Amino acid sequence: MKYWKNITINLNGIDLIKATDLLMELNVLSLSIIDKRNKENSDWFHLEGKPTYFDSSTHKISLMINGNHRTEDLLQSVMDILDLDQIPSHNEETIIDRDWVTYSQKNFKEIKISKKLRILPPWLKKKKFSGQTIIIEPGHGFGTGTHPTTKLCLEWISENIKRGDTILDYGSGSGILSIAAKKLGASNAFGIEIDRKAIRNAIYNCKLNNTKVLFYHSTSELLVKKFDVVVSNIISNVLIENSHDLMSFTEKELILCGIKKNQIDKVISEFSDWIKLNPQGEKDGWWLLHGKL
Repeated sequence: MKYWKNITINLNGIDLIKATDLLMELNVLSLSIIDKRNKENSDWFHLEGKPTYFDSSTHKISLMINGNHRTEDLLQSVMDILDLDQIPSHNEETIIDRDWVTYSQKNFKEIKISKKLRILPPWLKKKKFSGQTIIIEPGHGFGTGTHPTTKLCLEWISENIKRGDTILDYGSGSGILSIAAKKLGASNAFGIEIDRKAIRNAIYNCKLNNTKVLFYHSTSELLVKKFDVVVSNIISNVLIENSHDLMSFTEKELILCGIKKNQIDKVISEFSDWIKLNPQGEKDGWWLLHGKL
């Protein structure tokens, strides 16, 4: 049976971005940087236009090779390329070939958000449900309904969106939040997303749901400038950096998510000059903040 080896390497005191650039010449199937921390402590996010730095205190390099390739040979090549004096600390995992499409489908099942809302992948048959169903194709954009922050936002939308509201999803990913708002009565929904691949995924999800949402790559493209509800599910430092944009778009209510408990006070303080935010919900260490003008 065909199999692969996934080898994770700890590189002490090395800039992993530069290391991966150097290791690109290796004959491997994949090469990536992965977070060593659990999801409660991870704060992975790429800031557009800013340099990214990862080292072994928080991240490690993952290399995948064919199972018949010797691990020792790969490690020697890593040592040679990075000019290391000794074999780096590493772990090896064997991955057996399988039907990955079937495997993925088995692991993405119905997600019930509330009595009003549920999420389904396109390959599952619809069972009887009195609320609204959103079909989401897992793709490049963040947001299939499984992450705690996405669930928090969806729960708020399902309980609070009012018929006729306009909504802006700032950092829209898969489009799941704006699609949900539209299905639950919003008159117009818009998304802002810097990742063009995510926008393509979001547009496809809108087609799956027969729902119209307009997605934009930058705020300058938006024709509408004020929205009843603005929701942003990113992380705290990015939310703070974009406070001015969020202020300019918010007409009535602001929802912020992607915030850890120890970050709540800072976010509230940074937004306090124009809106009073309050914690409204928590899941697995992530918090949602809500404010009204």
